[in-house]
Amino acid sequence: MKHRRLPLIRTADPLALAAGAGRIFLGVVFIYAAWDKAIHPADFAQAVANYQILPMAWVNPIALFLPWLELVCGLALIFGMMVRGSTLIVGILIIIFIGALGSGIVRGLDIHCGCFAVEESDISNLYVDLFRDLFLLAVAGLVFYRYSRPGSAPSKMNFKTT
Repeated sequence: MKHRRLPLIRTADPLALAAGAGRIFLGVVFIYAAWDKAIHPADFAQAVANYQILPMAWVNPIALFLPWLELVCGLALIFGMMVRGSTLIVGILIIIFIGALGSGIVRGLDIHCGCFAVEESDISNLYVDLFRDLFLLAVAGLVFYRYSRPGSAPSKMNFKTT
């Protein structure tokens, strides 16, 4: 009598698992980043103005709009909706943030990042913030790459039984 082996362990493509975890991670990070900015828009506007990059006329509109964009993208990533578009927007935002942080470093600004909490703290290290954003960009790149491949819909994440 031939016995059929039952699948005890489900395996999946490691890239699919990493991209799925990265998608959730980015979603949580962007929701967390949006929260304090959305409830303290005046403080966030000051943090944006401190970078001395934008014309003052743009500071308030960006300070009002950006947290909500981060929140919507974060929710979309967590719920797996419009993943490619959300990841593309998040990636573009991260590149902009990297540019702003790099500009602050090059110009020797002693400012608070304003990335997550808009209240200024005694500790300000734009280098740490820059490396964090480089890591987030790598995660966004992985998620975008994985979800741009054919058959990358969540229902087709190449799950196999062994």
